Amino acid sequence: MQSALFALLLAGSAFAEKKPLLTGTVARNAFTLKRGAVEEDKPRKLHVKVNHTYAENEVEVWYINMADREDRRDCMEKQLLDMGVTPHRFEAISPTPEDLKEGGKYHECVKGGLLKDGAYIDATGGGHISSGKHTRMAVIGDSCSHQLLFKQLAESQSTAKYFLVLEDDAILNPLKFKTAINQFVDPQWGYKGQNAKDFQMVQLDFIGSFCMSHRVGRAAGKRVFKPKDIWMPGYNKGADCSRYFGTQAMLMQKDTLPSVVTHMETHKVVPMDHLQGELPRALAWRPQIAKSPIQKFNKLPEFCSQKMRKSSISFKREPKSKKSLDMDEWVEAFKTETTPDDKADDESEEDSSIPDID
Repeated sequence: MQSALFALLLAGSAFAEKKPLLTGTVARNAFTLKRGAVEEDKPRKLHVKVNHTYAENEVEVWYINMADREDRRDCMEKQLLDMGVTPHRFEAISPTPEDLKEGGKYHECVKGGLLKDGAYIDATGGGHISSGKHTRMAVIGDSCSHQLLFKQLAESQSTAKYFLVLEDDAILNPLKFKTAINQFVDPQWGYKGQNAKDFQMVQLDFIGSFCMSHRVGRAAGKRVFKPKDIWMPGYNKGADCSRYFGTQAMLMQKDTLPSVVTHMETHKVVPMDHLQGELPRALAWRPQIAKSPIQKFNKLPEFCSQKMRKSSISFKREPKSKKSLDMDEWVEAFKTETTPDDKADDESEEDSSIPDID
């Protein structure tokens, strides 16, 4: 899946465990994004084609993975390595109630407080809503794992400007994984809307509906949103249209990561896919590069075990067996299959007043 148009920066080990980042002067195993002289349709009156040459951008790719989920680790690393991207692993935590108490191992994650139990529910277990003590601790542990990784990256000596943080069950699009990110961050041709330079997070390929009033720009033919008032099913509150769910892929900026960590440390713990609704400069965008197993598009490449469908948060149901695809079929599936959500936020005539990136 590698393209000759991308250069892989080789520096450091193949992946990192939950340890402090090594001191260095270059990005650790970041990939550079560069696309030269690629023709794209530019919607002008004359319908001329314009060649866009994208600048290089360093992006380190990390994924969060529990120690006992080797099935997901193997699938994620194979996907990334096949695209010429070096994976970095951060081991997820599984806190106990004692760990969260003052003086406990992970108290720093919850020192801002906790929401009522109804906030910590999950829908990744096969089409049902999971709640209860197990789910509550798992959801809190997921948010805490992200917070700890964000802090580690913010304090690291890596020179990467961007970090892509993935859940270990993300199914990646080998056709546009690298180019889509570059289409967003490129200084000349990238996203030019609200918080283009100082965004704290870009939630990629969220699952669910959006509010048209949340539109703040466009990138690569897709609307960009500023999520807020996220719908909370456990509380039955929030805007009904504001269902920006899923954190299988998040684009972070190193310069703004400290502000994300500070927010998480000083506010009550929320499920990770509600954080973008609280951060003042978080965005959401669906470039179709990272699918979640709970979506209708649920085929797996042949090298991924069917076991990876089993949720690490919800545990009531075993995954149903699905057909695995060889690599050629896998690529073709990404070309031909989309969900209604994927098409719903394509730009249209009504978006003419939104800043363009073309």
